[in-house]
Amino acid sequence: MHRYRSRGTGEFNSDRARVIERIRRVDANWMEIESTVHDPVMLAEPWVVTRRYELKPDWHLQDYSCKENDRNAVDAEGNE
Repeated sequence: MHRYRSRGTGEFNSDRARVIERIRRVDANWMEIESTVHDPVMLAEPWVVTRRYELKPDWHLQDYSCKENDRNAVDAEGNE
């Protein structure tokens, strides 16, 4: 038996859904994130979306891990 969950956008996924994200630097000015959703219960084939982001020289990129309703990222100095 499979459970289905709504993400609040009208899209559903099953308990067998898996997401793979590949993040790479395309060149000195661009970063690309490719996300692939595999869900053999809800999708006939994997769903893939690729997005590109322009990197800004004065921006600092940092890792962020979303945890239980934690919506405020904190930097190395403890600033939000």
